[in-house]
Amino acid sequence: MSILDHAPIVRLFWDGRRGCAVNQHGRRELDEKPDLGFRFVELDYAPALCCQIRREHWHRIDDLTAAEREACARFLLAMRQPSRQDGAGGPNVRAGRVG
Repeated sequence: MSILDHAPIVRLFWDGRRGCAVNQHGRRELDEKPDLGFRFVELDYAPALCCQIRREHWHRIDDLTAAEREACARFLLAMRQPSRQDGAGGPNVRAGRVG
């Protein structure tokens, strides 16, 4: 048994073409890059495992800064808030936008 068996699954992933957002309320596929307020081409925010980013295609993979981690957490938290677009079930995450 691993400690990860008891950790909540939270993840925001973007591979440059598609991604997903996962929190305790479910999983949403991302067809467009999420607007997080900072520049990136690839992102993997999974606090229990890793928080990595590639800011440009030619850059190496780096750790997310504290501000970038906070923006990812806000994006995932907004998934459980009712949205004007959806009416129920959270924000317009499918299109890569929150709210």
